[in-house]
Amino acid sequence: MTTSDNNKLLVPVDGSDRSVRTAKYLAEMPAFFNMEINLYNVFISIPESYYDLGKEPASVKITSGLYAWEKQQRSQIEKQMQKCRKVLLSSDYNPANIRTTIQKRRVGVARDIIAESKNGYSAVVSRRRGMSNLQGLIMGSVALKLLNGIDSVPLIFAGRKPNNRRILIAVDGSDNAMRAVDFVGKMLGGFDYTVGLVTVLRAEEHQIMDNSVDEVFQQYMAEMEPQIGQSLNQARQRLVAAGFAESEVSIEIVKGAKSRAGAIVEAAERGDFDTIVVGRRGMSRVQQFFTGRVSTKVLQVGRKHHVWIIN
Repeated sequence: MTTSDNNKLLVPVDGSDRSVRTAKYLAEMPAFFNMEINLYNVFISIPESYYDLGKEPASVKITSGLYAWEKQQRSQIEKQMQKCRKVLLSSDYNPANIRTTIQKRRVGVARDIIAESKNGYSAVVSRRRGMSNLQGLIMGSVALKLLNGIDSVPLIFAGRKPNNRRILIAVDGSDNAMRAVDFVGKMLGGFDYTVGLVTVLRAEEHQIMDNSVDEVFQQYMAEMEPQIGQSLNQARQRLVAAGFAESEVSIEIVKGAKSRAGAIVEAAERGDFDTIVVGRRGMSRVQQFFTGRVSTKVLQVGRKHHVWIIN
């Protein structure tokens, strides 16, 4: 990705070790090395109502303790920020492109991050969970709020899989799925990645017997296969045009799955893909594939994978 494109990543940091692992994930992504990184912390300081306690002689000791606590928390956040910065600088990131921001909480942790995400970022890079020993901040709830609240930029959730440059994109023929394909092409084209394209056709429970599907679903698959193949080939062509080697772009159709999210994650496991890319939602010409719930379930079921959710 060139510096002329949108080239900023928002990276929420909560002071936990998981924040450092997010920095390590970014350090293994050469495609991001020319991007600006904003390590962003929403700092939970002492409520202003406590400041008045200092005016009461009996509360001086309590107030001084709160001030000392706040100062310590901020100091540790700053140290954690610098640790993340050093991890990024251990790769080829430009020091001038790494910014650290400690923003006093305005409305709420998640809502403040959501508000910041609207300031021209290419994506938000976070983790599913992170328990901050500094603030008692459970990132699982924050991550869910980010997923529900950010609809203007892609969300990248770093997992624990080793980065082997193998990325699986779930495609259903919808415009949103194609935007996911284009995003991957823009971000990773020319960086020697292997890409898998997968489409999942889910069958209803009553259509599956003894691990096979009934005649009605078989007829449905036969009717849909040409359209699905056309959609997958179009996605492949876009990736090749973006700089991927045609020989490194594979296609798979999963038929008769009980769970779309489960089938996507299983395809990622079979193909040894470390990253899964899904659209948030899309009304497919093939069928209603993503309802928003699928991307959430992929995030949960594929908890070891890096998951990119494209809006």
